Amino acid sequence: MDDARMYPRLRPQGDGASGAAVQAAPGGAPLPATPEQILAYLERLLAHPDWQGSARRGAFLRHIVAETLAGRGRRLKGTSVAVEVFGRLAGGDGTSDAIVRVEARRLRRDLDSYYVGPGRWDPIRIGVPKGGYMAVFEAQPLAPPGWPSTAAPSPPGMADADGPRGASVAPFPGAPRPAAAPSVDPAQPVVLVRRFAALGGAAVLRDLADGLTHEVISGLMRHPGFRLHSVEDSFATPPGAGGLVGADGSAFAVRGAVQAEAGRLKVSVRLVAAADGRVVWGRTFTRALTGRDVISVQSEIACDIADALAAPEPGLREALVVRIARSGAPSIESYMAVVAAQTYRRTHLPEAYRDTRAGLERAVRCDPGYADAWACLAFLRLDGRRFGHDPQGEGRDFAPAMAAARRALALDPENIPGHLALLVTQHYAGQGAAALMTGEQAIALGPHDPDVLAALGWLRVVGGNDPGGIDLLERAVARAVNPPPRYFRSIAVHRLMWGRATETLEVAMRAAADGMAVSAALLAAAHGQLGQRAQAAEALEAMAQRCPALARDPVAYLMPHRTHPAVVRALVAGLRQAGWRPQPARP
Repeated sequence: MDDARMYPRLRPQGDGASGAAVQAAPGGAPLPATPEQILAYLERLLAHPDWQGSARRGAFLRHIVAETLAGRGRRLKGTSVAVEVFGRLAGGDGTSDAIVRVEARRLRRDLDSYYVGPGRWDPIRIGVPKGGYMAVFEAQPLAPPGWPSTAAPSPPGMADADGPRGASVAPFPGAPRPAAAPSVDPAQPVVLVRRFAALGGAAVLRDLADGLTHEVISGLMRHPGFRLHSVEDSFATPPGAGGLVGADGSAFAVRGAVQAEAGRLKVSVRLVAAADGRVVWGRTFTRALTGRDVISVQSEIACDIADALAAPEPGLREALVVRIARSGAPSIESYMAVVAAQTYRRTHLPEAYRDTRAGLERAVRCDPGYADAWACLAFLRLDGRRFGHDPQGEGRDFAPAMAAARRALALDPENIPGHLALLVTQHYAGQGAAALMTGEQAIALGPHDPDVLAALGWLRVVGGNDPGGIDLLERAVARAVNPPPRYFRSIAVHRLMWGRATETLEVAMRAAADGMAVSAALLAAAHGQLGQRAQAAEALEAMAQRCPALARDPVAYLMPHRTHPAVVRALVAGLRQAGWRPQPARP
């Protein structure tokens, strides 16, 4: 099948258009992609180690893409390109057109080679048709014909902070096996941020200490110089627990204590070597008890710890200064609403939804410039839609969640939670190509953050046709220390799709530690493939207890979350091997 049939065209609507308008794919499904997303994708293409084009042809491609997106593609001529890209003199010796034609042929060859090889699974393809220099952009449709556009929400228990719990999918069988994930230096220090202590009995102080713990971890995740325990580990580790050891003994714990009195906040933090208790770094911060000051403190802590452990990361402090400036100077009440949302996203307790959602709605009314509050609200609005426990009665519409995520990014274009909220919402709204581009932008902002890697890995695997997703998931596992179970769910499905039963079981056992119904389903399927009937029956029973709807009809349960049909079929086949049989519908 030729490219013109496989990929719907994304073209500007003619000279004078302000951006790239994405036309409908065959069948009428729109595939939106913004100029910013296309430009971000272009930079990742040119930075790929297998891109064979020269620096000059890279500049050539950047120029024609930018001109095309600006609506000037049809006016691109060899003479102007020769002057603006290749440094030729205007009105020169007449060879300029020939030079540009030769470079254009080479550029087309480079693009063809890239898309036959490492770029074959990219969500967007860039081309330069013969006869001119205007670029065309082609988006691969991620959903097959008949994909449901709307569906009733499923019960709680399927989604995690970065995607649906159990809606994990993997590449089609027969897809090329991905390359091994890049190795992580075992000599890198290992860091556990212990849950900050609240020196006082007030519940609000405990919540404030938890918020600082969470945000310090988020700040440290952007640094490549060490490996970090997850948020889940930090909150699950008892205060006096030991046993923190790196590969070469280079392990460190961050300990903090929080006090508040007379409108002032005092935060004392130490970085301690686990081997001998030596204090590597320590500092006490005293600030006004305002949202902006708390954000400033947590950012400074992350930067100081990173500098104490590894060489300073260029631009990290500057980026955090910009983030503080973009925070919108929220009140402490709005900051605490975000802390409550972080707790909800970590636990997903249905009974906490209403109060958490209401707090965020108040926060964005009182502090409309607070990007983090908008990002958290996007996730809460999405959960209301996909789980059906929305007090606002928004029904089937994803627009409120989408609007909140876009507002967060309008306020702070580098807000990673905002990108992740938009990514998941776009996936649920059926905007697969746009979601992939949002994920690429998030990776560009947080290339060392395992949660970001896992989020885009999950999304690529959900598309059902991209082996690059498993590479991202394995990179996330390599970057994290004791990765959370949610990282392993998509990996388990990938192993299941490949028929690697022993590996499926090994990974599914790690995923099942989260107690989720779909993790139990993966475990049952793995036991079934291995002929372990007793263990399979036990896992099936756990699945049924945790989510009767999944046990009754896995297809009806998974498809509303846009799990690829091929993945649903593979999981159902595994469940049948485990002894599962369809249950009659309730009267």
